[in-house]
Order: sequence, then structure tokens, then C-alpha cells
Amino acid sequence: MADTLSASKQGLAIANQARQRRGWTKTSTARWWQEAHTSRATLRRFWRGENIQKESFIAICNAVGITNWQQVSEAGVSSPVTTAKLAIADWDEAPDLSLFCGRSPELKQLTGLVLRDRCRFISITGLPGIGKTALTLAFADRVQTQFEGVIWRSLLYYPSPSDLVESLLAALETPAPAFPKRVPQLVHLLKQRRYLIVLDGLDNLLQNDMSNDSLSLQTLLNPLIGMSHQSCILVTSRPPLPLDTATASNFVTLQLNGLNRHDALQLLNGWEIAGNEPEKIALVRRYGSNPLAMQLAVPVIQSMFGGDVKAFLRQNEPFVGDRLRTLLRQLLGQLTPLERDILYWLAIWKEPIALSRLQTHLMPTPNPMQVIEGLMQLEGRSLVSKSFVENEPMFSLPPLILEQGTEALVDQAVQDLLRLLQGNVSDQEKLTLWHTHALVRPGTDDVDGDRILIAIATELKNCGGRTFLKRLIQLQVAYHDRPPQATGYLPHNISALLRKLNVHFQD
Repeated sequence: MADTLSASKQGLAIANQARQRRGWTKTSTARWWQEAHTSRATLRRFWRGENIQKESFIAICNAVGITNWQQVSEAGVSSPVTTAKLAIADWDEAPDLSLFCGRSPELKQLTGLVLRDRCRFISITGLPGIGKTALTLAFADRVQTQFEGVIWRSLLYYPSPSDLVESLLAALETPAPAFPKRVPQLVHLLKQRRYLIVLDGLDNLLQNDMSNDSLSLQTLLNPLIGMSHQSCILVTSRPPLPLDTATASNFVTLQLNGLNRHDALQLLNGWEIAGNEPEKIALVRRYGSNPLAMQLAVPVIQSMFGGDVKAFLRQNEPFVGDRLRTLLRQLLGQLTPLERDILYWLAIWKEPIALSRLQTHLMPTPNPMQVIEGLMQLEGRSLVSKSFVENEPMFSLPPLILEQGTEALVDQAVQDLLRLLQGNVSDQEKLTLWHTHALVRPGTDDVDGDRILIAIATELKNCGGRTFLKRLIQLQVAYHDRPPQATGYLPHNISALLRKLNVHFQD
């Protein structure tokens, strides 16, 4: 069968390593068989070591980055395997990802920054699940032959910067010197050869208690950013790194957003779910083109709704797995009080709101520049989306942040009110949120504008809220004659809540 080829056991190992570098699955990544212009069934036969058409065999190898297809085929098994001549190839901590699609503009940008501009330090930031690790893995695989060594470190496994430096020096085959000389020794090695070092999830080190560590993260990173060397440090982090990079000409931050519509649809089409293009576009929008969030929703669509996207969309709320929800809530928990107030107002508003209008609703009225600074910080964390209408900036929350921000707002409002009504606190100033935020969207009485107050009323009803009606009425009376600057939105919120509770208890 001269026109067919099969993969050898050694060749399948080579193919397996190549697909891991790209973050592809063996058969579930639609991009693989689509780029090879073949079928998923043929790709399965390839992995079983069966004979397939020669042109399909070569195309499968090329699609995953293997140009020397002879080393994969059974016929070429006796040929020596040629790999990139790297002095160090330490991929042991790189994940075996099952999710990567598209990202051509980002890959092109990274290639230019690393190979053309010779950037020494690149930080990729973005929301959890947005694809930072997958992009980094695909990029590192593509450019690894341009370096003399590649080292991948997952920062989930390192409790402190000192442990990380020790690990890097060990990978560079250098015994760790005494503490004061470790970072200078690392920089010295990065000057001697051109290495690519990936630090995946660097913000994990920021969350650890390192008060007893002899090396701070800033002490480690500042020399890597500021000192001249010929290597490249590529890091991923959910929030931007708290580093002084104002004078660092070779430091670049790439903020990663959701997939574009074409790539998101291509990703969905690789999974076994039923729906037309408009329905799948609606699913993409619901999850803000977040690859992990969409992937987590697929099993729910398949098992609970028979693979029917339209039936799933009728639920009106996105399904978010526990781990992703926890990560998103952690991001919200790191906000300053002003940033949290802004985010809550954007959750109340739901739709894009102009900067000038947002500033009029914040209470107490902050310095306008502080609001702008807060919005910039939120935008830098990918927690706020910005658009322009007639040159005026408009701000809103991405879908997943809107969902989690609304949940956090409702939780805080309910807990604050319960503590007061149950007599656990006597200071009514504990109702700060009820003073500072209108829990019904200003200027509307529709269901969408009432959704937060409805959620609060539902939670109170579930907690035995009928017993709280009298206390709420007393609270309403107590604030009736007080000046607006002392009460804020509280009387308005309590009156609206009483109306909602009366409706609930009549049902």
C-alpha cells in the first residue's frame, strides 16, 4: 500500500509531544483535522497506528507542527529522530491542555515582540479561563527553536520566590549560590545564552504569605525586567503585576480578551451540541467568548438539555463551574472600596453607562479623577468593558463579571440587612451599601431594572422574611424625615423592598 502510511509507536510519541505543546487534544480539537483537511475519524485511525492516505498522514503531521513526517511513519522508524537542538528543554510542568483555538493576531503580536523587538519580559493578563496558559503554550512551542533553552514553570507548585529561583538555577544546571548571589547569578546565565522562561500563573505567588521568605517577588522580577540580558521571560497572571515598570523599555503587558466570534464558533463546532449559528452566537455572548466557561457549559448542555443550545439559553443565566466561580470571586475580593462601588453600580445598571452619568450616581461624591483611576484599574484587570458613543466613554461589565458582581452585590445587601434586622448590630451605618447604591436601576421600573431587588426579596423570603416586615417599616419611618445627604438611597431602597416583599408574600 504505497499510498498509505501508519504511525510507529515512536512516531506516535513524537506526535503526542507536539500536540501537547499546542494544547490540543488527540481527537477533540476540531482545528487539527480541519487544518489537515481530513476527518476526525481519520485522525482517530492515525492514533490507532492504522494505515491512512499518505497525503492525510502528512497533513496531520504538518498541522501539529511536525515537518519531518518521515520520523513519525512506520516506514521511517529506523531513521534517527531529529529534534530542536536545545541546550535545555524543560517542559515537565507544562500542562496537557485540551483547549486551544484561533488566537492568530495574538500569536503574531507575541512573535513580533519576542523575535523582532527582543522584549525581555512579557506579561499576559486576563480573566480566569480566557486562555492565557493555552496561548502561551502554543506560542512557546512555535518559537522554541529560536532559543537555546526553554523552561516552563507552573507557579501553582512554588510556595515562594526563593523556591522558584532554586528551581530555575537547577534547570540551568547551576548549583544555587548563597542567597544574595542567586538572582544576580540567574541574570548572568540569562546573559550568556538566549533562553525562553515561562512562569505560568505568577499571581499565585502574590497570594501566598511570604513574610518569612528571604526573597520578595519584586526583588526577583525587577532585575529580570530592568537589567540587560538576551533571554525572554514570559509570564501569565490574572491581574496585572504590581511592579514598577515605568522605566522598563523591554516590559510589555498583553491583555487577553475573549476569542473573536469566528474562533469561538469554531471551538463550539468541535463539540457535540446542536444549534444554529445565531443560537451559538448567543451562547458565545453569554460567556463573553471565554473558552473555559464555554467548555464548562458543554457537558451541562449535553447531559441536561440533550445537546440543545436553544433549550439551555432559555435558562437566562450562565452556568459557571465552582472553580471558575471561585477564581472570579477572588478577583472581586481584591478590589478597593471605590472599585467595588463602581463595579456594583455597573452591575445595577447592566447596560453601558456614560462616565458622566456614573459619576453623578456615586455616593458620597468622589473626586472625578479618582473615579477615572478606579475605572482604569478595573479595565486593566479585564473587569470592565469600555466603548465610545459620540466620543464619550461608556462602561459596562463583561457577562461573567456581571453575573458574579450581581451575586456579590445581592449577597452583601442581604447579609447587611439580616444582621441589622436580627439585632446582631445596632449601628445602622452597617447598611452602607443601602445608603450608597440604588438597588433599583434609576429611571426604570421594568423587570430588568428590578432584578437585583427581586433577588434580595427572594433571599429574605427564604430566610423567613415575613418576620422582618415590621422592622423594615420601623426603619423606613426612622429615616423618613432625615435630610437626603444623611440617608442617601436608603429610604428609596427600603420602600421598594417593602413593595417587593408584599408581592412575594401574597404569591
